[in-house]
Amino acid sequence: MRVSGEIDMATAPILWGCLEGLWGCLAGLDGQAVTLDFSAVTFMDTSGVNVLVSAVRRARDGGGVAPVLRGVQPRQMLVVELTRVAELLTFDDNGS
Repeated sequence: MRVSGEIDMATAPILWGCLEGLWGCLAGLDGQAVTLDFSAVTFMDTSGVNVLVSAVRRARDGGGVAPVLRGVQPRQMLVVELTRVAELLTFDDNGS
């Protein structure tokens, strides 16, 4: 799934809604990963980080698939690192 633009308090719920829709389409495919292409994300604050952490938690609880992040830009990675959640997330540098 390609994510673009800003991920902030106003748009994070939209991202969450897209993920929920995707999970609905992938129901029954336990263990599958969803790749989120962040190469076109121009801004992300902690609202975006909260969505990513919630997605990981949902996958661990059996209600969704774990997101794999691709193309995370340095500014977004800084937010991930400052919030100390990098170890919870999975990154794929292919196609960055």
